[in-house]
Amino acid sequence: MFYEDFHHLQIARYELTLRAVDAVSLPPFLGSTLRGAFGHALKKAVCVVPHGDCERCMLSDKCIYPYLFETPPPCDFEPLRGQKNAPHPFVLIPPMLGNPIRRIWKPDTSTAKSEANEKRETSTPQIEIIFPSESRLRFNRDDNLRFGLLLMGRAIEYLPYIIYAVSGMARRGLGVGRARFELTEVFEISENKEKAKIYSGETGRIVKSASSSPTLSALVAARLRELAAVKERGALKLRCLTPTRITEDGRLKEEMSFRLLIKNLWRRVTYTMGVHGTAPANLPYQELLERAESVETFSSILAWDDWERYSNRQKRRMPLGGFIGEIEYAGAALEELLPLIVAGEILHIGKNTAFGLGKFKIAP
Repeated sequence: MFYEDFHHLQIARYELTLRAVDAVSLPPFLGSTLRGAFGHALKKAVCVVPHGDCERCMLSDKCIYPYLFETPPPCDFEPLRGQKNAPHPFVLIPPMLGNPIRRIWKPDTSTAKSEANEKRETSTPQIEIIFPSESRLRFNRDDNLRFGLLLMGRAIEYLPYIIYAVSGMARRGLGVGRARFELTEVFEISENKEKAKIYSGETGRIVKSASSSPTLSALVAARLRELAAVKERGALKLRCLTPTRITEDGRLKEEMSFRLLIKNLWRRVTYTMGVHGTAPANLPYQELLERAESVETFSSILAWDDWERYSNRQKRRMPLGGFIGEIEYAGAALEELLPLIVAGEILHIGKNTAFGLGKFKIAP
């Protein structure tokens, strides 16, 4: 498999900075908070009909809000025929709390020590998983809240509307107490991770990027250049940084075999390109799964992080737990399948990716 397979999908990545006007304590995983507030602000900014119901609106086919938040599947895309919704063309990337795995080294307190161990201090590694749901994010006045935003395909054209909505979201406030923020700057991130400021809160103007947005192929190629060591050692470690919701036969999984990983990555890339790309991905499903069978799980340290969000649209609390931690694979097919894994590193994997769920990173 070559990363050129992904050149039909344009990707734009941004970093947005909000300055706290009020001191506030916010939930540890801000994906739900940001998505809900952003959606409310965007609908308020673009909706022109009094009833506000997208399903009976004559303008919904051309409106930004339903395209971003209630994305309909294309009529001519067979894999999603009969489905009500398609993958959203954006991913919010909330502030990260770091690596969820922490290795603690403690002295060996066992009484039965070998003769060699009696002559030196011994230590045993213990693994601790840090659950993001058990902490809070605290901001004092003038502290910065930075989060990422990934846009795909046609959504890139709507950036001015999105920045306007985020600015309104910040002024309206975040969290239960509506703590106020101010959008101070927006940076565009190139395929080589260079940042260019395209918006300043002082001027309130957007500077048009000098170059076009890279394709998914270009982003994958840049990342592959950083991962040359993976090809040499034949092993791959993934760190699942935000709750990951993977399903099989309609059930959420607490573990992830390599075959299940590839199956879900195929779905994520294929569906996203089919909906938001200029052409669908040409990825041989059965062949990829057969190659994935040769890769084994070398080690797995995963734990379920349970949390929930309140849906204003459905007027109820919804569970959104998923697994976090580390998992390591080993096998000859890793090098061949690495471009697909890198594509998933960029696009996230599993359910609720628009919230920022399913974010994983290939560990060095």
